[in-house]
Amino acid sequence: MVKPLLSIIVPVYNVETYLRRCLDSIIKQSISDFELILINDGSTDNSGNICDEYHLIDSRILVIHQKNGGLSSARNAGLDVARGQFIGFVDSDDWIDSDMYELLYNCIINYHADISVCAIAWCEGEQKSNVCTIEEDLLELTPIQALSFLTYNLKGGISYSACNKLFASNLFDNIRFPLGKIYEDIKVAYLTIEKANKVVFLNKTKYNYFVNMESLSKSKFNKKKYYDKKELITQKFQYLNEKYPKLYKKLYAEYINMHLEFISWITINSVDMNLEFKESCKELKKEFFKAVRCSEIEKNIKIKLSIIKVNKYIYKAIVKLWYGGK
Repeated sequence: MVKPLLSIIVPVYNVETYLRRCLDSIIKQSISDFELILINDGSTDNSGNICDEYHLIDSRILVIHQKNGGLSSARNAGLDVARGQFIGFVDSDDWIDSDMYELLYNCIINYHADISVCAIAWCEGEQKSNVCTIEEDLLELTPIQALSFLTYNLKGGISYSACNKLFASNLFDNIRFPLGKIYEDIKVAYLTIEKANKVVFLNKTKYNYFVNMESLSKSKFNKKKYYDKKELITQKFQYLNEKYPKLYKKLYAEYINMHLEFISWITINSVDMNLEFKESCKELKKEFFKAVRCSEIEKNIKIKLSIIKVNKYIYKAIVKLWYGGK
């Protein structure tokens, strides 16, 4: 059997409202040499039936039905059967522009790269915005440069997301998404970039990330988000800092921002996480003098750190006032 050029992996879980939009956008890609691997991760709605329906009308589509194991489990199941030279991921409530994979593939071939990346459009209702902070139209990056952008532009062009990228399939040899974790993309992002010979960033918004405001309003803040992100960012900080000391300042800035983000999360959501709140404040106070001297930490962040240093509850009140007035 001839192997396809691309393997596109889509985890599916209870997304019957949005799934057809996602699948249609992939089927209509201007590059047609691909297999589409749908992992129905124990859906309890009509999503599994929709997957089977599309399999019957397009021979490029493979459907795997499995018990619910979470996003990482579904993506890993797709990686285990993928046959393509290159790997892409799409989340089932998002959609992609018709030329996304052709452009990403051309970037890999033309610039002899192992990973290509496009910008992400954040879609809220009819509003569509590009959150990329990179100004250049195209960047050829060494792995170290790409890791630097990954660290610095958390919602920029080299985001953690696996979905705005095309990977050489051999990058996933011995790499899988961590099971049971939220923010599972973090670890895979830096480990695959580290293995790449070159990363190309194309500053065009070709991946459409659906911001489901209804789901956001119903979702509850939970401690798992706190602990998973803290664990994964801390692992990244320790791993990359040991191997690439030149990245220290940017890694350190992200580590500080993480703790500030946690304080805001806890405060805005009014959750009973007083211990975690105190732990993050204690860490920021301990790092205060080092942080204010770090050139990669922005001035407004240093002001926030100064307030916490004086009194963490004053900062908490300011956060409540700020977001309460939004």
